[in-house]
Amino acid sequence: VERYPESALAWNNWGNLLKEAGRYCDAEERLQRAVKLDPEFLLGWNNLGALFEKLGQFDKAHNCYLEGLSKQPESIMILNNLGSLCMKMQRYEEAEKYFGQSIAVDPYQISTRLNMAALMSLQHRFNEALDHLIACMKPFSEFAQQLSANTRPTCEEVVGRLELVFPKTLSAKEWLPVLNSFCALLNQMNLPALAIRVGQRVIDIEPGYLPVYSN
Repeated sequence: VERYPESALAWNNWGNLLKEAGRYCDAEERLQRAVKLDPEFLLGWNNLGALFEKLGQFDKAHNCYLEGLSKQPESIMILNNLGSLCMKMQRYEEAEKYFGQSIAVDPYQISTRLNMAALMSLQHRFNEALDHLIACMKPFSEFAQQLSANTRPTCEEVVGRLELVFPKTLSAKEWLPVLNSFCALLNQMNLPALAIRVGQRVIDIEPGYLPVYSN
């Protein structure tokens, strides 16, 4: 910032470094400076919101994310962060709205689908959670070609199809969060035998993937 004192990006980057160092008050000062220099700076609003969220100041975080969204209404980053924050605040209807807007922008954005599935599970809307997890998997043609577009497959059918395409398709590590979420959902649906089968797929791909062991 000594060389570029009017650069919002420079102040933003400094703020993020201070945040990582645990110097939250100093980080806030720099991030506030970034959005003051450039009120249209989406990343600055997002990072300031993330700082407030980390500090448990959810209302301030919410306001920052909304500021960011006003600059770029189709920002998947901001929409996901808003939805996740609203989940923490137990404002589930609002969270669903933001995740839904994110899905409308990109139906195959895996992080959004996983967030929506988690939200549905919190509300015991298990079939809808399953729909979102299947949507994560459908871009993989080997999996999708056996699923009907007109009817919701059973959990048994989904697990069976996953096992058929393993390991060719499922060797990709980007599948791990999806499969882990599916394992957790099956446990919530009181289907432990199916959960174990999916959990085993995760372990086969990555034995050191710790989140699956808690499911």
